[in-house]
Amino acid sequence: MPTRRPPFMLLLTLICVCSSTAFAQQETATITGNVKDPSGAIVPGATVTVTNILTNISVKTETDEAGFYVIPSLRPGDYSVIAESTGFAKTIRTGVTLQVAQVARIDLSLQTGQISETVEVVGATSLLDTQTSSRGLVIDQKKIVDLPLNGRDYNQLALLSPGVLPGTPRLASVNFKGVLNVNGNRTFNNVFLLDGVDNISYSNSFRGENVQLVQPSIEALQEFKIQTNAYSAEFGRSSGAVVNATIKSGTNSIRGSVYEFLRNDALDANNFFSNALGAPKPKRERNQFGVAVGGPLVRNRTFWFGDYEGLRDQEGIPRVRQVPTAAEKRGLFSSAVVDPFAAGRPEFSRNAQGQWVIPQERWDPVGAAIVALIPDPNVAGSTIYASTPITDTRQDQFDVRIDHQFTTALTMFGRYSFVDTLTFRPAPLPGLTEGSFNDAFGSNDNRSQGLALGLTWMVSPTFVGDIRFGHTRGDYYTNPPNFGVNGATEIGLRNVPSDPLIVGGVPKVNIQGFDAVGRHTSTPQFQTRAHELREPLHQSRRRRPAAGPAVTARADELHRHGPGAEHAVLLRPGRLSHRAEAHRECRPPLRVRHAARREGQPVLQLRSGDGDDGLFEGWQHLRSRADPSRSQ
Repeated sequence: MPTRRPPFMLLLTLICVCSSTAFAQQETATITGNVKDPSGAIVPGATVTVTNILTNISVKTETDEAGFYVIPSLRPGDYSVIAESTGFAKTIRTGVTLQVAQVARIDLSLQTGQISETVEVVGATSLLDTQTSSRGLVIDQKKIVDLPLNGRDYNQLALLSPGVLPGTPRLASVNFKGVLNVNGNRTFNNVFLLDGVDNISYSNSFRGENVQLVQPSIEALQEFKIQTNAYSAEFGRSSGAVVNATIKSGTNSIRGSVYEFLRNDALDANNFFSNALGAPKPKRERNQFGVAVGGPLVRNRTFWFGDYEGLRDQEGIPRVRQVPTAAEKRGLFSSAVVDPFAAGRPEFSRNAQGQWVIPQERWDPVGAAIVALIPDPNVAGSTIYASTPITDTRQDQFDVRIDHQFTTALTMFGRYSFVDTLTFRPAPLPGLTEGSFNDAFGSNDNRSQGLALGLTWMVSPTFVGDIRFGHTRGDYYTNPPNFGVNGATEIGLRNVPSDPLIVGGVPKVNIQGFDAVGRHTSTPQFQTRAHELREPLHQSRRRRPAAGPAVTARADELHRHGPGAEHAVLLRPGRLSHRAEAHRECRPPLRVRHAARREGQPVLQLRSGDGDDGLFEGWQHLRSRADPSRSQ
């Protein structure tokens, strides 16, 4: 006959099956606190219900024997908290706003009354975090939407946090995004999380052009938190910051936005340097557009959210390179030039104009071919070649998210993100001359994909499992501006690599006194990040206070043996009686923690020093002494 396994055994099996497990890196929030009666006595067994205002999804738990409750894995947003217990009026706390990775303390007080009565308390969450030692700053949706952002890059808002500085000029020169230096740490010492799973590109040599695998549109971003110091061990492995972001989810109402941001050069003045060099005004045309919308599939149970954002950007970048003059390219020089291969290094002869001349027959044919590629200076009276090449960027990205609640104890979500970017940065010099001075020039074809799945299971009020599954992939390809052109063959250079997969222009050539010509040395490059599976597991088990469990005995549940509650014996297991004479003989001893009156009845709260077993033995001892007929 098949046996039925209890839920916690199934969860334990899942923990054992997962080969690579770690603590979950949570973007969700937690509510904790205690429930007390009007006298300040704790109320064990009270039902606490937390409800999301926008989705009407509720999570329930009960206070433990010490009157405490914990409800983890809550989405950032607005909530109400309800506490109920027999003999008390229902208490509702509204105005509770939870943020990313927050642990909010919400203590509740029950008032004497009927269960049909309701006491409503309106109060915001405390700004002082007393539950964790972490230091950081939450950037909520209002800041994300209201504050100006150049390029709609949410990473700029992290600079509002103390100790956070922008990246180095080196990274800015290669257009690398997600660059933050936190408390003196390097950029690559930071950790980015999205919906609780890893969101780092792990790129080498700046491939992918972003520290993040997926950088969400600000229309899709619910909020994010940058933790800069003393964060929990669950975030681990980083000496820098933890940037913890979360994608929006749908609500019971269909809500969305459609937008387009346009920028062009119609009203722009010419660039200062372009104007000084007589170069034309750089082109500027940027269109950033998209849509974001979410709503219910099944009200109060299943919700969806999706967004798309496109970018079409053309930007002229002023460039200045030092090149030989037209006369120098013909071998005519106004200063002395010596023959390095002749004995005594004599000067070359002069022409009628007094210029030193290198005879054409002394020129190497490969060198002559390279010199012929170099353009003449285009700024009068100088050796400057000024240009304004146009960087062209096309980007398309989208996110899809589904949230579903099976029961008040079991919820799940799934999110898929996709980003495809193609950028071409022309070199400063035309044709095979190129003159690239870093590996950002040329084409950058980047595609990133991220999948996140999450399951939250409240097995019991004291045991919560939170499982996350992450699947990420990044494909990054960088090619030089003249990729596919066998420049070495065109200039007659032999005995160099000619594989079509790596050729792309003329090898880099340094000319003394001028800027180098030819391709940069580190491209083409490609990086395909293999499939990476992560199954972080988070479990939260509340611990008993060191002094042991507290138990409440009400007089209406006691069997009286004399005047006063001190001569009372509890009628059923799980409740504790108190009798003055037997108290001293009980092993382990019981301590009266609280004495109060509830509904006119005496109430005693006792605490055992050795946990449940000692408590039960003490109860049996008291029971048999007070009433031998009940000892069985």
